[in-house]
Amino acid sequence: MAQLSLIVTNAAKHKHNPAFMEDAFHTVENATNKMNKLLSHLRKGRLDIGINQEQLNLIYLLKEAIARRNIDTPKPKLSCNEEEVFVQADYDRLLSVLEHLIQNAQDATPDTGQINVTCNRSNGKIAIEIDDTGCGMSEEFIRER
Repeated sequence: MAQLSLIVTNAAKHKHNPAFMEDAFHTVENATNKMNKLLSHLRKGRLDIGINQEQLNLIYLLKEAIARRNIDTPKPKLSCNEEEVFVQADYDRLLSVLEHLIQNAQDATPDTGQINVTCNRSNGKIAIEIDDTGCGMSEEFIRER
């Protein structure tokens, strides 16, 4: 639902952008597949809906999330100190989280700003940072909203 809402939100602004339209069709197709899977799980009475842990290359997921968010500006840039970093996760859920984080950075950053996504491994741990040149949130905004 979040992906479809995002399309609706951005449709007026990007409806003449062929890359946006291509991404929108891809997103609608993915949402349709997810809804069909959800309905199938519900018909079978299964409670593990949407949990599909598998070994994933996090770098590939970051590249995919960035490619999907390249429909908006500023365009995020990826920097990693490794080519492959494997994690155990649900592909759709992790990709959705990464896309939303990048979108949040885009929403907070002017078109002329920068968004840098980095992924580093240190001491057996993986760190993903999404750094933007947006103005940030005021104390009042944090307190009130």
